[in-house]
Amino acid sequence: MVNSLFLALFIFAFIAMTAGRSAVANWENQPRSAFTQADYDRLRVRASHLTDREVKALKTQAQAGDVASQLLLGMAHKLGSGGLLRDQREAQEWFRRAADDHAAQEGSSIAATEVAVFYDNLTGSGRNLEESLSWYKKAAEMENDAVAEFNLGGAYEQLRHHPEAAEWYRTASMDGSTPAALALSSLANNGLGLPDKNKEAGKKGILEFFQQLAARGNPAAECALGQILQNGWLDLQRDRQQGTIWLGKAATEGDTQAMVILAKRYMDNKSATANQQHQALEWLLKAAKQGEYDAYAALGELYETGMAVPRDPATAYLWYRLAIDLNPSHASTGRCPSCDQAHRLERELNPQQLAQALLRIGDFKYEHGWSTTTPPSTPDPQP
Repeated sequence: MVNSLFLALFIFAFIAMTAGRSAVANWENQPRSAFTQADYDRLRVRASHLTDREVKALKTQAQAGDVASQLLLGMAHKLGSGGLLRDQREAQEWFRRAADDHAAQEGSSIAATEVAVFYDNLTGSGRNLEESLSWYKKAAEMENDAVAEFNLGGAYEQLRHHPEAAEWYRTASMDGSTPAALALSSLANNGLGLPDKNKEAGKKGILEFFQQLAARGNPAAECALGQILQNGWLDLQRDRQQGTIWLGKAATEGDTQAMVILAKRYMDNKSATANQQHQALEWLLKAAKQGEYDAYAALGELYETGMAVPRDPATAYLWYRLAIDLNPSHASTGRCPSCDQAHRLERELNPQQLAQALLRIGDFKYEHGWSTTTPPSTPDPQP
């Protein structure tokens, strides 16, 4: 058996995460344990680094019905790793098997989410929102999966089914999804997803929801509460100082979006101290190393302007290029704010500097599972 230890650990991780979950989601009395974006990222990184021999072993175990092997094999086909050609049809076949045949097993929600994302990302007449919504719902209802729950909320919001969107954003927030918590606070601030007869009471209820979650140490709620106070949402008076405290608490507890929000606050503040500028750099580097897309362009700006660090056009280009290549919002919105900066810096760099920057970009992508090609040996890829 090739790499059987990893496979055992992979399955054990899924089981450990779901051990002790209550059949009734009573979040006030029982700690919640859920799959998060980090679990999806670990799956992608592992699949991108598979060898040909490991893929052969995976095929045998996947055919025998092992859900972890089916997930990895599906992702390997999606990425084109382990000697496989990129084949979305084959990837979907394995994701469907993991979701359909093992709906009660840990990790099957990840497989169902992958199927939903496939339909959601189709363009033109091939796009099937009804099918993607069906799979998002299936994924969210399988087990505590914050990514699936957030995606389902987003699908309902896209269809303007705001009460359903708000409900799933609430669930995902309880499971630790910061994107869901921020989406819920924005939705409620705009008066959407609230009872029609009493919007004011509805906003108050959302505020109390976040306050209770934050008091229990939920970083997603802390981040949302910080944003609410910073912006004066939900009919509150703006309180930047208290908002910064909550954002700092979330960032200290590892919330990467809170890190980026805080860093941008310091970057936009013309009166920011040198210490605050260095804190912005530290937050952004930490968030970027954990795969937070929004940190990439901000780091590009820091290195391009020389804020908190000596000006470094090559490193600025690296971060802008990563923002262009990896941030999914560019594909979904068609906007690319980093493109002009990257193209401008390309003209500033000499051929050797540009070549080195491209090598470092390759290192970063491989390390984080966005490339299946082992890069040439280079110095430390982290700027």
